[in-house]
Amino acid sequence: MGRRKHTGHIFSLVIFILLASFVCGLFSSCKRTDYTVDDIYGWWESETKTDHHYVLYIHEEYTELFCFYDETEQTADKRSTRLWISGSFDIPEGTFASHVWMMREDYDRTDTGADWYWPDSDAPKEHSYGIEYEFKAGKIFWEHLKGSGNFTIFKRSEREHPLCEKVLEQRQRCYEASFTAKPLELGEVNYFPENNRPQDVPNAFYSVEITNPNPFRVYYPVLIFYEDHYDRDDRSKIVYESPVSQYIEANSTIVYVGSIYENLVDVSQYQCDVRYNVYSAMFEGQKPVVEVGTSEVIKDDSGRVSEVVVKSFHGQRVF
Repeated sequence: MGRRKHTGHIFSLVIFILLASFVCGLFSSCKRTDYTVDDIYGWWESETKTDHHYVLYIHEEYTELFCFYDETEQTADKRSTRLWISGSFDIPEGTFASHVWMMREDYDRTDTGADWYWPDSDAPKEHSYGIEYEFKAGKIFWEHLKGSGNFTIFKRSEREHPLCEKVLEQRQRCYEASFTAKPLELGEVNYFPENNRPQDVPNAFYSVEITNPNPFRVYYPVLIFYEDHYDRDDRSKIVYESPVSQYIEANSTIVYVGSIYENLVDVSQYQCDVRYNVYSAMFEGQKPVVEVGTSEVIKDDSGRVSEVVVKSFHGQRVF
């Protein structure tokens, strides 16, 4: 009798130990501390259904954020692609239980084409945008406003994301080209003081020769008129900027005709430079984003310049 009771105690103790081990296993899995960066790399998508469907791709030193209004990710319009941001990723070392990083927008990778301009000192390339993410318990959390409790939670994605992948392929190709990319070359710059614009707008029209020595097409470069030496972090010397609303084919030269438009600065008194975003490049075999014609200067009967016609992605623009 006593032996049977003793055996029962042993059996109960074994069951208790097994249950305790199971519970501890569940608890320890929630408190896992052996994650590595490989557990963060890859594709993620928002698991909650809202008006926005988000996709994250994390690789090497970049965090790529995509936004769709459709969970199927079949289409993307201008509203959603404005939220497609490429930024930094702080690579953790060793193992960890959680990892927090601030995604700083890489301006050139994010704002391409006509959306790009030469950024000023108030929005330098590596500090212009910040999103904080936290990886923990096998998921990624994005709190939209600090302390708000309004989170987007990302789960590991196992499906393909063709539209996102196409963008990443182009970014990677441009990134590789950036190491050998050459600056655009400026040729002769001419100004037209004789024009029929109001006399308080001197030299309202100008033409400039721009050569692209690269083996890829360059879109939407920006002309910069400045007093003296300048850089991205010191724009006090820059007096005027003018986007070139067209592309320059690989290894070719264009003569661009522009206008200072509503700005009253006489740009003929300053030096001129040109900049472009290598992430707006297109390569051999890729179709042009826009079809453009030659810019044209139109004169009136007196020989004065009356208007400048520039054909761009908006159609025909008249100054």
